[in-house]
Amino acid sequence: MQSSDDRINLIVDGVDVTNVTLVGRVSNKTGRITDVTFVLDDGTGRIECSKWLHEAVDTNEAEAILDGMYARLHGQLKHFQRKRTLTVFSFRPVTDFNEIASHFSDCIYVHLYNSRLRSSVPNQQHSSPIPPTIVYQAQAVPPTNQGVTVEAMVLDFLHHPTNSSRNELAIKNLIDEGAVYETIGDHNKSIING
Repeated sequence: MQSSDDRINLIVDGVDVTNVTLVGRVSNKTGRITDVTFVLDDGTGRIECSKWLHEAVDTNEAEAILDGMYARLHGQLKHFQRKRTLTVFSFRPVTDFNEIASHFSDCIYVHLYNSRLRSSVPNQQHSSPIPPTIVYQAQAVPPTNQGVTVEAMVLDFLHHPTNSSRNELAIKNLIDEGAVYETIGDHNKSIING
């Protein structure tokens, strides 16, 4: 996260950011009549958060969040006197811990999207452009300085040999669970119950 000259706007991956969704562990919770403050640690850093309690619903939300719990919150980033804080609009406890992994996947997606968006805009003023890194290297493509596009990686992966008995077992399990339905013949399936 960057800020420029103590201005209010914060920049992440070259994009101005104000409203965010965070998932992290709550600590140092302090409740008052008008507001609740706490620190949220998402594994990459900590940020002080505050939620104004305007209605009874807000108070109930605040009481449901305890120190040590994971919470998902939506809020607005603020920068005042060299300190970053988050004014929370809404928050709730995380009950399914798959939500934490899903949130990190969303963060990776947004980072890659913003990085690609920034690299496609000409004449943008950045102090040092981020060089592309090769995360995946196909066996059929020799390594180059250009890297490999996501589309090329997906197509290359889809062309690898597959274990059809393993795929058939996975489809059978989905049919048994009711997530996939059989249609005409053994080779046609549907996700719509029709």
